Amino acid sequence: MRTIIAALGLTLTTAAFGQEISESDSIPAYDEVFNAVKVIPNPTSEILLVRNGEDVTSYQLFNMSGQKVQESKSNTQVISLIDEEPGFYLLILEIKGIFKTYRVQKY
Repeated sequence: MRTIIAALGLTLTTAAFGQEISESDSIPAYDEVFNAVKVIPNPTSEILLVRNGEDVTSYQLFNMSGQKVQESKSNTQVISLIDEEPGFYLLILEIKGIFKTYRVQKY
């Protein structure tokens, strides 16, 4: 949420903590972080490669029933889908504290 607010150039003050978020805060822009990210090949039969110039902080993989089937909090560039059933999955990547969801398919 901080990223969206900062990207829009808005200021948010929270009553509980008195924190103010403005354009000058050093929050990386969403587009700046994820424009270069590629999750390939998609669809895949075995592995996904995360190609980018940034370290992936963590990832989570959910099946279409909403069950978390994988997660890792280490810097990862290869995600194995060998043990997963064929179908669609939601892959949530975290880079620099910002999250993005990708739809991936295993065949």
